[in-house]
Amino acid sequence: MLSTEPILRHKFTEIGSFYVTLYVTNSVGTSVADIFVKVIESGAPVIELAGAAEGFRVAQGSTLHLSPAVRQSPIEYRYAWSVDGNKVAETLTYDFVGTDFGRHTLRFDVFSDYGDAFIEFEVEVCLASEMPFDWGFEQTRFSVPLNRELLLMAHDISHDVKQYEWRVNGTLLATTAEPKYRFSSSETGTYTVEPTAICVIEGRRVEYQTCLTVEVCKAEGTYRRPSTSSSSRHWNKVYKYMPAPGQFINDTATGGFTGSESSEAAAISYAERRLHRQLNSTTNSFVSLGSFGGYIVVGFDHSISSSDGDYDFVVRGNAFERSSEPGIVYVMQDENGDGLPNDTWYELAGSDRLAADTEVGYAVTYFRPVADGMSVQWRDNRGRSGEVKYVPTYHKQPSYFPAWVEGDSYTLRGTHLKERVAIDNFQVVMSPFDWGYADNFSPIDMISNGAGDAAITANRFRISDAVYADGTPVKLQYIDFVKVQTACLANCGELGEQSTEIVGIYQLRTE
Repeated sequence: MLSTEPILRHKFTEIGSFYVTLYVTNSVGTSVADIFVKVIESGAPVIELAGAAEGFRVAQGSTLHLSPAVRQSPIEYRYAWSVDGNKVAETLTYDFVGTDFGRHTLRFDVFSDYGDAFIEFEVEVCLASEMPFDWGFEQTRFSVPLNRELLLMAHDISHDVKQYEWRVNGTLLATTAEPKYRFSSSETGTYTVEPTAICVIEGRRVEYQTCLTVEVCKAEGTYRRPSTSSSSRHWNKVYKYMPAPGQFINDTATGGFTGSESSEAAAISYAERRLHRQLNSTTNSFVSLGSFGGYIVVGFDHSISSSDGDYDFVVRGNAFERSSEPGIVYVMQDENGDGLPNDTWYELAGSDRLAADTEVGYAVTYFRPVADGMSVQWRDNRGRSGEVKYVPTYHKQPSYFPAWVEGDSYTLRGTHLKERVAIDNFQVVMSPFDWGYADNFSPIDMISNGAGDAAITANRFRISDAVYADGTPVKLQYIDFVKVQTACLANCGELGEQSTEIVGIYQLRTE
């Protein structure tokens, strides 16, 4: 009994749902009523805004979209934005327009009945010519077999560039209008390639240069590893596992993590254990790649030959009708013969490689949440931002940000397919792409003995579909490594993010 008074004052000390039963008795009898009480966490709000700690820099006249995250709570929040002490908005998001030059102090306040919080940061407005020049390449050191072309292609170029110059060992060999150059050599050795971007800023010629190293290796086939009577059709080693944030990441239940994956080696061991389990079981023991850009790299105990037009290997996922989570597939040849996947990745072009809404060279930076139970914020290289939603209904681990990633952010890059997510009769539908993608309920390359059976769905792939980064074909005689990478960036309500899942990878034919 809590009280005999007509008014009850009671302090709940646990979070959860409770029923308080009220008994009212007089000479006639007793009436009973149940009162439902939901006790929620009463902590102050927690705010996160990706990039705020370093501040922002924008060109005059441009718009900076600010979309902070506030830890999910049933408590009603109130918001306020101010610029240089002047209140400008009472919304969760705010578009800052860089009108006046100089540094500006922005403040975002969150108010609630249980406490308040705020963040404060600077935004510098400058001339477009004062913005730093940024560009990059997939890597700074490359390898390529003798007489095969190597496509060197710059990305994320922040300024308008008039032309590009390409020097090899100090000699100017090409001038191009586009940021790409096809390098080849008929002699093995190590070459220094110096790309130069030439801009015209306020009437002046300004040059930006970087340095790349290219190792020209022995001819294709030198390091080919033929199959033997003991060779396996299946993958034999996981070389890299780097998922994007997602609902299965760090999850010790459905995701199968132990909770002790605090290093890259431990993450690889986790992925190998999950895939090995699938080899000897009918259980759908998948490895999730998380949101866009998450990937896994596997190798084989022998080189996989190209059939030059037929299907060569299979990637198993858990797609089923109305639920496709496509992954881009890449292949690599051990060009330098060191047994490691540190050479050149070639994308296997799928049905939407040339679609108008496909984005090649797309990159997303994910930011570590500032508190448990928060969504993961992201920014891309197209000026967009968003978040990988925290969905505690099904996945309650403290964070979806990979526990072994060092630092407060990391960036993943690849080809981005336009999401095909819709609501049909109150259900989320993730429609498939025609062909060429993993974990995709394709009408063309899928192999399965029953629609809807997620445990046995797989997709077939052709090595002959390999292309350079600009989409031109590259003819490979064989491959040694396969990479699968989540291609879409979408939240699907209570189903969480759209994420590619991998169950296994194996050669289609024995040799």
